[in-house]
Amino acid sequence: MAAFDHERDRHRLDYRLLNQSPIARVGTADVLADVMGWLRGEGYHLIEIEASWLISAHMFRDLTAMSWNDCPSDSCWQCLGGSVGGILADAPAEATGVVLVLKAFGVYAGQRYNDAMTLLDTVADCAWRAMTHGRRVLCLAHIEAADIPLRRSGWFMEGNAEWAWGDHLARLKQQN
Repeated sequence: MAAFDHERDRHRLDYRLLNQSPIARVGTADVLADVMGWLRGEGYHLIEIEASWLISAHMFRDLTAMSWNDCPSDSCWQCLGGSVGGILADAPAEATGVVLVLKAFGVYAGQRYNDAMTLLDTVADCAWRAMTHGRRVLCLAHIEAADIPLRRSGWFMEGNAEWAWGDHLARLKQQN
């Protein structure tokens, strides 16, 4: 799927989510389910990961197991980009885009904040690279705790899925 057309797509939920960053924070399970349903209905390939890791070794284990990347260690930061890139590359070619859903990511972010932000930096890096080749890539980070901020780095700024979803619903009501 090609990049968005601003005039045609500016009110679409996926455009609103990806407009500033491939990383979108989702604060509630209900909004997460609604956004996932909309994206799935639009042809996105969703990859759901239970991300309530307590230690980074579990994160490495799970991401490596889901990808073609063969990392020699269970805690290898050098392999993280390959693992994430491999997961995102496995989407069907006919998909509108790829969505990495990090369910309960707030648990990991609360336990290992810097490692969690490094993971999001890596996902954003892989997403930006994929988008330069015409692939739409989004990450939904499910973080219910309001006191866990997403670090604003060179790769991503926090997108707010609740705001985008609420705006999307309001526009639908106006159209009907």
